[in-house]
Amino acid sequence: MFDFLFKRKKSAAAAPDGKTRMPLPVPTVVSPSVATLRQQALEQAAAVAGDEAAAVRFILACSVAEARLLAAQAIHDQRYLEQVYKATRETDRRVARLMQQRLAASAQHEKAAQRAQAVLAQAQSLIDAPALRANQVVTAVRDWQAIEAPPAAAAAAFVAAQARLEQRLQAQAALQRKVLDQIARLHAVLAESSVTHAVLAATAELAGDTLAAASQDAEMLSLPKQLLPELSRLHEQLQRSCKAREVAAASIAAREAALDTWEAQAAVAKLPAGDDGELAALSETAEPASTPIDFNATDADIAGGAPPSAASVIQSLPTITALQQAWRALPAVVDPEHMGALQQRFDDLLARLKPAPALAPIPAPKIRTPPIESSVSNTGADTEQQRQQRTAALEALQAALEEGALQRAMEHDRLLRSLDEKSGRLKASQQSALSAARAELGRLQGWARWGGTVSREELLAAVEALPAQQLAIAELAKKVGSMRERWRALDASAGPAPRALWLCFDAACTNAYAPVTEHFAVLSQERAANAQKAQALIDEVSAFAQGSGLSAAQEDTPDWRALAAFSQSLRSQWQRLGPIERREQKRLDAAFNHALQPLMSQLVARQQTALAEREALIVDVAALPPQARDTPERLQALQARWQQAAKAFPLTRQEEQGCWQRFRLACDAVFTERKNAGAAADVQRNAGLLQKEALCEALERSLNDAAMTAAQHAILIRDTRALWVAAGPVPRAAQPALQARFDAAVRAIEASRLAGQQAVARQQAEAVCARLALCEEGERLLLSGDTGAVGALEVCWLQLPVLTDELDAVLRRRFDALVAAAADDPAYVGVLQENVALRDAALLRLEIDLALESPTAFQRERLALQVAGLQSTFRTPSVGEQQSTRTRIARLCALPAVPDAIATQRITRVIGALHAAR
Repeated sequence: MFDFLFKRKKSAAAAPDGKTRMPLPVPTVVSPSVATLRQQALEQAAAVAGDEAAAVRFILACSVAEARLLAAQAIHDQRYLEQVYKATRETDRRVARLMQQRLAASAQHEKAAQRAQAVLAQAQSLIDAPALRANQVVTAVRDWQAIEAPPAAAAAAFVAAQARLEQRLQAQAALQRKVLDQIARLHAVLAESSVTHAVLAATAELAGDTLAAASQDAEMLSLPKQLLPELSRLHEQLQRSCKAREVAAASIAAREAALDTWEAQAAVAKLPAGDDGELAALSETAEPASTPIDFNATDADIAGGAPPSAASVIQSLPTITALQQAWRALPAVVDPEHMGALQQRFDDLLARLKPAPALAPIPAPKIRTPPIESSVSNTGADTEQQRQQRTAALEALQAALEEGALQRAMEHDRLLRSLDEKSGRLKASQQSALSAARAELGRLQGWARWGGTVSREELLAAVEALPAQQLAIAELAKKVGSMRERWRALDASAGPAPRALWLCFDAACTNAYAPVTEHFAVLSQERAANAQKAQALIDEVSAFAQGSGLSAAQEDTPDWRALAAFSQSLRSQWQRLGPIERREQKRLDAAFNHALQPLMSQLVARQQTALAEREALIVDVAALPPQARDTPERLQALQARWQQAAKAFPLTRQEEQGCWQRFRLACDAVFTERKNAGAAADVQRNAGLLQKEALCEALERSLNDAAMTAAQHAILIRDTRALWVAAGPVPRAAQPALQARFDAAVRAIEASRLAGQQAVARQQAEAVCARLALCEEGERLLLSGDTGAVGALEVCWLQLPVLTDELDAVLRRRFDALVAAAADDPAYVGVLQENVALRDAALLRLEIDLALESPTAFQRERLALQVAGLQSTFRTPSVGEQQSTRTRIARLCALPAVPDAIATQRITRVIGALHAAR
């Protein structure tokens, strides 16, 4: 009820100092009851500070502004803020402003919370994203930083999410760095030619581990797309390099072993007859594993330790053709240096083995027909003819009046008046008919004048309405022209119009035609401006021609491209010029062509030269042999020359496109023919693929064929290798797998052959050991004095497995000697005891030769023999020292001695090692 005391109107007058002067309070006397009520209201406002609902009720019921403002300070809930704002918006501005500010702050806070929640959800979704990008994290962080005062819980959650995202980015960076380092390491290893095989193998293994780890890593999708394929490609390339080195080493070793064997045989074959001592020396120096010397010697030779004769070795030496076939059948050597050295050795070997040498159609001219003369002649007509003409004209006048054709009737009336002037008087009937007709004509003309006036007024109204229609310039000009034509037609049909009406119509037409007049004036100005631009272009051409010195002889080659560009630009600008007055157009065109003539004459000549160059390039492309190896390079060179020619001097658009189309068609023809040839090569590769797959299948089937012998397997491998080479190339994608399949089949067959040979060697060794054990058993019985049991061992000997080794005869002689000694040679026991030292010495030498361990008790003797062997390398060996390992084993097996378990074990090891080496 006291609100009116606090509402004051502002004074319209301003203070002298420029500030608004506060209105003077109305001098009233505040009663003590009012002060008491105010104090009570303030106390009540302070009392409801903790209860927002009570504060709202107090504000709505309180009449003291200070108390309402004090109570409003305690309101923060949005519902109460909106309620108080609506209630005080028109009554208490301070409380309403406070409520509005808090509502805005609340809305802003809620908006910030929503934005924070959205950014947090985005960040949390990035944590589980399969492929995280750094820009996504940067965007999320930037969006979060743009939020003012986000909620504390959301801020803590975002910090945790940001930490996890940073961990993922660090993991991605570490993974990418690891892959990049591995790729760089592989590049370095592949680029280094002196890297050993062990380093290559270790690097390949490490690269494979890195590739497998990167493929299974959780951050694999974050890697650039080209990294893992590049690492895989380099890893495969490194593996191929390792395999190639292994194959190359095996090939070199095989060829060197073959050469060593053949050279040893060739050296034996070159010995003179009877030089068995030198043959024994060569046999001693040859490697046991690769020396196929025949040891089918006599018993006396073996017992005496004599080497095989040279004749037997010569007979076992293969022919030159067989050597060449065997050389070609050996694995190929990729390294040209090694292959050259090995080939030189083979050529030297063959040289030692070879014996001494004994217009458009012309249009047809238009034929103009002379105009037909009027049938009415003014001269040379007789009176009868004039009367007929007058009668016909009168009848035509009457017919036109009956039809209401005023214009035609007026023409016939003029004809009758002209005929009346040239002839005499008319007949009475004709004169009366003519008078009646002219009276009717006058009546019709009166009606026509009245109708013409109405039509002219309508035309005037239509013309006056034209400016308001906002017509286009062309349509407006057409409209005004048609209105004037209709006015002139009314003058002809309805007679002349009143002058005042004509002046109004002419003024209206002029007013309506004013935009057209202005438009034509603008066009006239534009034509004048275009004429000035044309003259400026002519001056520019003249200045350029004088400045560039085209009219004089030039020593330097001009910049034809710049000249052509200038000419094209000037001609384009000239064509883009607007309309010019017709009289000026002809003069300016002639001046422009005259100014451009010096430039165009040289450009045309250079254009012909450039066109000839283009034609020559097209001819060169068409002459390229499509199947030549260097055709792509030559074609690229011709394309580069075309580009240079196009840059040096461009032709006109039509000529350039035509030449380019022909050049491109010629290039496409070359590529098409090469593609067709490539398709034929693909067909050939596919056929080779089928052949090689069939060869692989044949090799794989032979593995399961138990009837095939080792020799048949060797022949199959040799023939298959020849067919493999003859099959030709295969598709590049299938080459590694197919070659691996072929190599695996060959290795499996070789392994099967080796296993068979080892089994046979093991059986032979067991048979030898069984015979040796039987001999030692007999010698043991002989030493014990049980001579009767020695003869019973003959039955055991016959039960032993068959032995195809040459040691069978040696052991048989030893066994026969034992049986004979048991019958009547008591001194044989002394021989057994005397041969113990010889047996131990022979065993030591064989263990040294075969790199076998010797018992501890014989280490001193072994060392002495090794020292003696080293000393023998510095001098010529004697005949007794030049013995092969097999000869020594044969002598050891033939040597009877007192049986010893340790010696028996040593002999068994020596025999096993010998057969394993075979």
